[in-house]
Amino acid sequence: MKLDFEVRTATIADVKTIHDVTMAAFEEYRDTLAPSSALAETPPATLAALMDGGQRAAIGFIHNVGVAVIRFSIDEGLHFSRLSVLPEYQGRGIATGMLVWLEEYARQHGETRMWCQVRKAVARNVYLYESRGYIITREETYTRPNGVEFQVLTMEKNLSVAKATAYCEADESFLSVEDAHRPAERDLEVAEDVKKATSDFMDQYDSTLRKLKDK
Repeated sequence: MKLDFEVRTATIADVKTIHDVTMAAFEEYRDTLAPSSALAETPPATLAALMDGGQRAAIGFIHNVGVAVIRFSIDEGLHFSRLSVLPEYQGRGIATGMLVWLEEYARQHGETRMWCQVRKAVARNVYLYESRGYIITREETYTRPNGVEFQVLTMEKNLSVAKATAYCEADESFLSVEDAHRPAERDLEVAEDVKKATSDFMDQYDSTLRKLKDK
């Protein structure tokens, strides 16, 4: 069944949804040695982050129910953080869908660089971004007041040379395709295919003629 999935920019009225989805998604990290600071954020803090004008958010909806959130700001490109998907909706390509939407948002606003920071220990998040074309550009070690250390990777993507994406309704997943379907390269490939097919036909035609003459 096709997911009725859409992404919209958030407003102040969406603060509760932003907070609730983020808390639910980050809950799995609560008992780690260095839990995410996202778990300490209160609704008023979320509201303040959105009202100061420096941070924005987008919400992913399925049948008008908020199931995913991403926060972002313009900071040496488009910086995003706290990509969150409700646990019961994870594994359906929704996180990828949020990134697809945000990359297009960045392009429309003249940004060619997108970047984020992700914990090195959370391999599936690193893989998600790598699968979207993000590369690791920096690795840093942070130390909490309790002495616990953790590594954070900076990952970025150059949108000016990046691949576009298309949603495949058949299997409800996001597929990567070449930007604008690579029209020039595609035409060249077609021309080469036609040339080869023509050459093969002529070889077969000449071979047939020779056989007829030999009879």
